[in-house]
Amino acid sequence: MQQSVQPAMTVEVVELDPVELRQLEEERARAEADRQARVDALGKSLYGELETRKTLRTELEREWLRAEYAYNDQYHPDELKRIVGTQVYASLTRSKVDTFVAHTCDMLMPNADEEFWGIEASPRPILAQTANDQAPIGQTPEGAQVQMGDLSKGIADVAKERAKNMELLCEDQMAQCYLNAEYRKGIAWMYRYGTFIMRGPMKAPAQRRSWQQIQGAVYKLTYEESKDPCFEAVNPFHFYPDPAIRKITHRSGTFELFFFTESQLRRMAKAGFDAEAIKSVLGKTGGRRMPPQWYTDLSLVTRDRNMQESATKGLYEGWLYIGDITGDQLRDLMPDEDIDPELDSVNVTLWGIGDAVIKAERTVLDTDDVLYSVYPLIESESSLFGHGIPWAGKDAQESYCAYWRMLIDNGAASAIPSVALLKSRLRPADGSYDYAPGKVWYVTTPEDDSPGETDVRKVIQYIDVPVKIQELMVGLQTAKAMFDESVNFSLVMQGETGPYTPETASATNTHYNAGRVVLNRTIKGIDDHITVPNFRRLIDWNMMLSEDETVKGDLSPIAKGSSVLMARAEQMQLMNAGAPLFLDPNNGYIYDRDKFLEIYAKNMRLSEILRPEDERKKMKGQAQQQQPPADPAKMAMVEVAKGRLQLDAKIHDDEMQMDAQRIVADAQSSGLTAEEIRQRLGLEHKKVGLAAQKIDSENARFNAEAAMKMRQGSGI
Repeated sequence: MQQSVQPAMTVEVVELDPVELRQLEEERARAEADRQARVDALGKSLYGELETRKTLRTELEREWLRAEYAYNDQYHPDELKRIVGTQVYASLTRSKVDTFVAHTCDMLMPNADEEFWGIEASPRPILAQTANDQAPIGQTPEGAQVQMGDLSKGIADVAKERAKNMELLCEDQMAQCYLNAEYRKGIAWMYRYGTFIMRGPMKAPAQRRSWQQIQGAVYKLTYEESKDPCFEAVNPFHFYPDPAIRKITHRSGTFELFFFTESQLRRMAKAGFDAEAIKSVLGKTGGRRMPPQWYTDLSLVTRDRNMQESATKGLYEGWLYIGDITGDQLRDLMPDEDIDPELDSVNVTLWGIGDAVIKAERTVLDTDDVLYSVYPLIESESSLFGHGIPWAGKDAQESYCAYWRMLIDNGAASAIPSVALLKSRLRPADGSYDYAPGKVWYVTTPEDDSPGETDVRKVIQYIDVPVKIQELMVGLQTAKAMFDESVNFSLVMQGETGPYTPETASATNTHYNAGRVVLNRTIKGIDDHITVPNFRRLIDWNMMLSEDETVKGDLSPIAKGSSVLMARAEQMQLMNAGAPLFLDPNNGYIYDRDKFLEIYAKNMRLSEILRPEDERKKMKGQAQQQQPPADPAKMAMVEVAKGRLQLDAKIHDDEMQMDAQRIVADAQSSGLTAEEIRQRLGLEHKKVGLAAQKIDSENARFNAEAAMKMRQGSGI
C-alpha cells in the first residue's frame, strides 16, 4: 500500500525590531502598572470601609470592655473615679459566667462517644409514598418479582448508607480542626460578650509543616497551606459585619481582624500568600499600623503597663474580607486565572495587611452561603450582636459591690473610732496626727490653768460609729438575689443548697431541670443558628470537593444538642423508675433487656464498660445453649394450674353478680330509696374489688413461683 507523504511543517521565526520589542515591553509594564494601581485602589477602598465600620462600633466595644473588667473582678477606670473609700471588688459575674459556660458545654458536648450533630438522608417524598407499593415493576435475574416498594426501600437504604459515610467523613474533618475546642471557645465568648460567632468551612489559614527529602538523609522544612475544611470561633471584638444588617444571612461583605508578627508574615509569604506584597509591607516605614483602641484597652484590664506598651509594638494589623466584587476586580487580583470580566458579582476571600491585598481567591462554595454563623445570647433589635451575662447583671453587680464596700468601710470605722481633738492643746509624741495603736500625746497647759487641773477629755474625744453590719448584709443578699434574677440563674445549678432545696432526690432533680430551662433555650438556639448552618455548608463542601462518591447524596444535617442530649436526665428518671419492669424476665417478649442496659450505660457515661457487640452475641448464644429445655410434663401441670385459677375467678365473678342482684331485689321489696340501694351496692363493690385484688395477687405469685421453679428444675 502506497504511503502518503506529509509535507514538512515549517515554523517561521519573526524577529522583532529592537524598537518594537522595547515598545512591547513598555506596554506590558504599563498594563501591569495599571493593574497594580487598580489592585491598590481596591485594597484602599476595602481598608477604608473597614476603618469606617470601626468608628461605628465604639458603643458596643465599650460594653464589651466593661464586661471584661467585670469578669476579671476589676472596676472600670471611670467607676474608680467615683468611688470614695475602699476599692475592693466583690465579684458575682465571673462565677455565673463560668457556671453557664460549664453547664452549656456539658449539655452540648457531654462525652466523646456521641457527637452533638449528625447527618441524615433526605429521600424525596415520593419514596415515602411508594414504600408499601406492591405494584410489580420487573423481575430479578432469578425470576423473582420486583415491586415498587422494593425499589423505594433500596433507594432509601443506599441514602442511609451514604449519610453514614458522610457523617464519618465529617467527623474526621472536624477532629482535625478541633471543632469541640472551637465550640467551647465560642460559648465562653457568647456568655461574656453576648454573641457566638463561627466561621467556616474554609481552608485553614494556618500553615502545615512538612519535611521533604532532598537527597539521602537531607530533608528540608517546607510550609504549605492546609486543604482541609476548617471551622473557627471568632471573637466578637475581631468581627466587623455590615452595621446595617440584623441577620447574618442578609448577604453583605464581612471583615475579620488578625494581628500578625513579622515572623508570621514571612512564613505566610512561603505558604501561598503574595510574597511581593508582604515584602512591600515589611519594607515600608511605619508599615505597622496602630491596632484599634479596644486592643490597647484590653491590656489595661491586667494593669500591666509592659503589656500595654507591647500591645502596640511589633504587630501588623491584617484583615480577612469575605464578600462580593466584580469580575473585572477579580481578574486584576488573579491575572493568571480564566475569569469572565462580565460577571457582576463574584464571592471572594481576600486577605490584606493595611491597604495592601496579600491574597485573593474565589470562595470554595458555589452556594453563595455566608461563611459565618451568628447567634446572639440576649437578642438586640438594633444590632446583629447580642448582650452577655455581664450586661444583664450590670446593675445588680454594681449594687453588690457598693454594699460590700459600705460593709467593709463601716466595719473599719466602727472598729477604729474617729478622734476629735484641740490641735492647740495636743501634740503627738511621734510628730504625726495620724492614728496608730498605743499612740502617745503631749498635753499643753495654758498659762491661766494650773497643771493639775487640766481635763484631757476636754481636748480629745473618741467618736464611735454605729455598727450597721446586719443591715448591710441584708442589702448584700438582696443584690445577689437580684443578680440571679437578672440572668435567670438557678442556685441549684451551682450546687448551692438552702431552705428552698427539695428534700427528695426526684424532687431535687425536677427542681434542677426546671432551673436549666434557660440553658435548654440557649442550646436550641446554638443548634438552629450555629450547628445546622455549619454542617449544611460542610456537606456542600464535601459534595463539591470530595472524590469519594459513596458520601454524596440528598443529605441534611441534624443537631442533637436539644433533642437527644438535653433529654438524657429525663430519660434516666424514667429508666430508673421502670427498671424493675424492663428487666423482669417474664417481660422479655415485650422489652429488649440488652438494649435497655446499653442505653442506660451510655446515659451513665459508662460506654467503655460495654462489651463489643460480637462478643455479646457470642456469650448470649452460649447461655441459651447451656439452658436446659423445659419439661413437657411440668409445662402441662402449669397450664392445668392456670386453668384452675381462671375457673375459680369465673365462679367468683358469677357469685358476686348474683349477690348484687339479690341485694337490689331485697332493697326494693323493703322500700329503700335509690340512693340507699346505691350505697349498699357501693359497699358490695368494694368487697368485690378487694377480692379481685386478692385473686390477682395470687395469680402474680403463682406465675413468679412457676417461673422460678421451672428455671431451677423443681416441681410446682
